[in-house]
Formats: sequence, structure tokens, C-alpha cells
Amino acid sequence: MIELKNVNKIYNVNGNIINACKNINLKIEKNDIYGIMGLSGAGKSTLLRTLNLLETPTSGSIIVNGEDITLFGKEKLREYRKKTGMIFQHFNLLESRDVRGNIAFALEVAGWKNKKDINKRVDELLSLVELEDKGDFYPVQLSGGQKQRVGIARALANSPDILLSDEATSALDPKTTKSILDLLRNIQKQLGLTIILITHQMEVIKAACNKAAILEKGEVIEDGSVEEIFSNPKSSIAKEFVSHMVHEEVEEIDYIKREGKKIIKVSYLGEKSKRPFISYLIKEFHIDISIISGSIDKLTSTNVGHLILELDGEESMQNKSIEWLIKNNLGVEVIFNG
Repeated sequence: MIELKNVNKIYNVNGNIINACKNINLKIEKNDIYGIMGLSGAGKSTLLRTLNLLETPTSGSIIVNGEDITLFGKEKLREYRKKTGMIFQHFNLLESRDVRGNIAFALEVAGWKNKKDINKRVDELLSLVELEDKGDFYPVQLSGGQKQRVGIARALANSPDILLSDEATSALDPKTTKSILDLLRNIQKQLGLTIILITHQMEVIKAACNKAAILEKGEVIEDGSVEEIFSNPKSSIAKEFVSHMVHEEVEEIDYIKREGKKIIKVSYLGEKSKRPFISYLIKEFHIDISIISGSIDKLTSTNVGHLILELDGEESMQNKSIEWLIKNNLGVEVIFNG
């Protein structure tokens, strides 16, 4: 549905050249909930804004449903933007309007004239975001989560095909974040939307997305399914993000390092977690295995497990056990080789 081809965005700030986005190549399929993640300054928000041409790429193409939107004239771009909703980090609600008025504003700007039709659509949207009893409230009377629900309703007003979310949960507490992500997943299923989420929180990627890309200094350094990134992160920054999620105890690992032993991290997906591979390794290769730590992360479509293991026994048998794990499609990282 969406393909970015060699997208670059370069700023010239007082003679200083800033490459906010560098040769971005991504494919986002219809009905994906696609996460774009990175640290502050990685270029995430700039990239997101190119998808509705709030930022015009310096070079490259953005193909949406077979058309390059960077070539659109004013009228065609206006129609495209009607079908591309945007959710903002700080809500961007009109304080002088109540909830109904804030949602209706998006319809008025899009050219809706009939008040009866506007009110009917607003009622539908209030029901969708579960705010039926808040229509007459003003933003100052709402919680952060309720404000974001109004922002989501407004973004959905013109029945978009694409929903862009720029750090929509970063200003919210964890409980409210979960409720907003649950709402977005439900809306995606009901309406068949393609959602693109910008975030610096791996928890958001884990809870909501089926695919993701990781940006660093304006470049995509890793992309793929969320399961792949969690089970086998390749870049150093992805490993760092994932390590925070699997709660590794570095001090404990350091404490047990001993000569002649190996410490490995084994990662596995879904059904593989049910296989008794530890007992198999002990019996087959005649080694001792100690479990140092472990965790299971629940993703949108499967589970990802991580185990930190200590291997003890003949070195050749330790190596063979690692080879067996890799051959059977389990992720293995040697943390310590005694």
C-alpha cells in the first residue's frame, strides 16, 4: 500500500546541512500496524510528516496505492490528506470548543455543510472511541487519555485509509497508554486501516505493531516483523531496546562467569517455547545446564521467550549443543565463553 523509495530530507540551517532522513526504503502493507522507532533526533517524526507531505522530501518517491504523492498538485494532495488521519502527541484540541465541536471541526474543514449529517457522524465517532457521555465536555475537563480519544475521533472523522500517530502515547501513563493502544488495535480491525506509529518506546511496538523499523541518525538500520526484531535483533540499538524488555540481570551474569563454561542467550518464538530443548541437550550432549534468568514477552500475534543459560561440560559438547540450537531455528547469542 505504501512504499518509500530512497527518501531523503535535508535541511540547511544557517549553512549547516542536516540529513534528517537518509535513503529511506520501506514497504508498509495494507492493514499493517507499522511501528517506526528510534531515539530522540533519529528522524522519526520528520519521516512521518513526509507521508502526508507536511514535509516535502528533498528527493525520493512515496508511492501510495500505486501513485507517487510527491507529484500531486494542490487539489489531489488535499483529497489525499482527507484520507490520511493524524494523531498528535499533545492532542492539539481547540480549547474553545467542546468535544463534539472538536470532532466536528475536522468535518467542517473537509467541506461538510449539513449539521444533521455532521451530528450523526460525530455520534458515530464518540461511540467508536467510547466517549458517548463526554460530548459536551471541554478539553480542560478531560484526562490525558480522554483528550487523546478525542484526537483519534477527529483523525477518523473523514474515514481515512491511513492513520498516522506521532508519539501519541508518550505523554500518557502506562495504564492509559495500554487503553489507547487497545483502542487503536480494535479500530484497525473494525475499519481495516493502515496505522503507522512513531514511538521511542519498545513497549508500544510490542503491544500494538505487527511490523517495525528502527531509525538511527536518519537511517533505517533494521526492519521486519516485530517477532523477528524481538527474537533476533541485529543492530546494536535494537539489541539495547530489546534487552530492556527482557530484563536481563547483568550483575548476576557477571557474577557467575567461570572458566570452562559458556553463558548463552536463547531466543525462541511461539510454539518453540513448548519444546523441551534443555532436557534434550542435557541427555544428548551430556552437559549440565543452569537457567540464570528467563522471560516471555507477549506480542500482538505470538510470544517471544528469552533464556539466559550456563553450559558446563566438555567444550566440544557445549559447541555441539549450540550448533543444535541454531540448526533448530532458535536464536543463540554467546554472552560469555569461558
